Amino acid sequence: MLTFQEKNHEYRWDDIVVPSVTHILSSVGVKKIDANGQEHWNSITGAEFMPDDERYSIFGNEFHKFCAYYMKGKDCTYDIALEPWIKGFFKWVRDWGEEFTPIYDLIEKPLYSQRYGYAGTMDLPAYDKKGRVWVIDWKTSVSKAKHWDWQLAGYTQLLQEELGVRARKGMMNTMSVRVKENSYTPSICKGAVVKGNFNKFNSIYNVFKMV
Repeated sequence: MLTFQEKNHEYRWDDIVVPSVTHILSSVGVKKIDANGQEHWNSITGAEFMPDDERYSIFGNEFHKFCAYYMKGKDCTYDIALEPWIKGFFKWVRDWGEEFTPIYDLIEKPLYSQRYGYAGTMDLPAYDKKGRVWVIDWKTSVSKAKHWDWQLAGYTQLLQEELGVRARKGMMNTMSVRVKENSYTPSICKGAVVKGNFNKFNSIYNVFKMV
């Protein structure tokens, strides 16, 4: 049985702590020595999921909660400071909303891969009009990061196991949506590209398990 403690972002499977997709990507690092001879560790992916400034964490959490409530068809309010990003989100809904049918009971639901032994939570799993499966993820960063595609590919494995489907050619797809003030930028990966991204994620995961 999977449990999740939101406060410390801890997943447990049968009461044993298991890593999350974001933890895996942000933990594998390389050591660098600066001009002053000081050692620094940077994640190999460039992923930094827990910024030092708590305000950024609160902002991201509140934005994601609003998106989850909205996609589930629930009424909710939001801080006026979020409004420019909410407008960007609604622009995505106007442009793309009719293309997808959300898998409502899996929105923001913690999932676990019994095959690989990691967990994670997706923003928006959905089917498109052709029955293909999508993992859609909201981002509020100022620029796209290379690890986003690997992160979403890691989520596709969770979704496959939960739905009991096999990743037939072109079936699994991902979209990271960088929501900006009053706008958004999507980044789409399909089929074989998603599989390649998962292989990259799994390689990083194998390194994670050795350290």
